[in-house]
Amino acid sequence: MLHPSKFFEWCSIRTGIDVFEIFDEELKKKMMNIHPRNFIKSKVEFPIYKVSVGYETERGNYKRSEKYMMLNNSGEQEYEDIWADMFVRDYESEHKKTIKNIEVLSIEFLGYAVLQIG
Repeated sequence: MLHPSKFFEWCSIRTGIDVFEIFDEELKKKMMNIHPRNFIKSKVEFPIYKVSVGYETERGNYKRSEKYMMLNNSGEQEYEDIWADMFVRDYESEHKKTIKNIEVLSIEFLGYAVLQIG
């Protein structure tokens, strides 16, 4: 079980989205200092997946690798293939000098990451 003050220390609190996400540091500090007994015990759950990918190295060799993704909530599970494709496209653009032609080979649901708070 995670202490509420640690939870708020490790996360950011988004209070809105304009052109960019808006984060409130003062609210974060306030939440970090609330006594744990003032929190109703709760949990957050995130579906996690193993995503097998194939890609070419900069020397033209074909490699396979396992990546892991965690979705924001269970409602996104219906679109796991779309999310996996977006994640690997982002991964490819971050490593464009060393990999190319990345493709999702398989997606395997592993379970839920459950974080008890309070």
